[in-house]
Amino acid sequence: MTIEQSIAEMLQKKLSDGSIEKIIEEKLTKCIGECMENMFRWSGPAKALIEEKLKAVMIPAIEEYDFSKYTLKLDAVLAEIVNSTSLQDNKKILDNFKSLMIEKNEEMKLSDIFDKWCEFGAKEVETDGLEVEYDDGVSYECVGVEMNVENIENIGRYGPDKKIVRFTCEHDENINLQFEIYKYDFMKGYEVSGYGNFNINGLKNLNDMDILLIRLGREGTKITVDEDYLEDSIRPEKEPEPTFS
Repeated sequence: MTIEQSIAEMLQKKLSDGSIEKIIEEKLTKCIGECMENMFRWSGPAKALIEEKLKAVMIPAIEEYDFSKYTLKLDAVLAEIVNSTSLQDNKKILDNFKSLMIEKNEEMKLSDIFDKWCEFGAKEVETDGLEVEYDDGVSYECVGVEMNVENIENIGRYGPDKKIVRFTCEHDENINLQFEIYKYDFMKGYEVSGYGNFNINGLKNLNDMDILLIRLGREGTKITVDEDYLEDSIRPEKEPEPTFS
């Protein structure tokens, strides 16, 4: 038997036992899969068509949806809080709620956050033990404050870049503040860690710095570390009773 006859016989055998059909089926399945994958890529025609159809269906549905039931739920929650707290608590809750709802800050410098804390400290710092000064009116002496930024050593190879920020007042440790900031992208700013959520029932217990950090954390505000160390002095807003000898 010649080679040509052997090839012809083998081809005839494959044509009759279904091998060719199986090969065609496999290749066709693979081809269809590749075509479908290309069609559904980010810029593929199928994706664009589906997106167009979804917009046509979903946008009118969203526009017609009645969101008032969520307003009713919020009203119910706030009413429950109001009914279970004192008048003074109610004022604090409403003030804090309004503070949380102000316009978002896209970026903020760490030194600006420190300045906010200094303003907070001037209102809250303990005045016991401070000298009274009479040079320009009657006021308590200033107290020293500091900002320190400490790097946190990263254990994992691909973990975030973390820092601890400390605002301290040696005279009154009760106003001291410590929080963490982090980032994964070297080119972007840091974000406040651990302050993204809050319980609405605890609104009356939040101070000005709590609210600021909650806002920054929840909104993903980018924090620029423009300074690693700062020192300043704050003068208490509380005014002493003048005594003259």
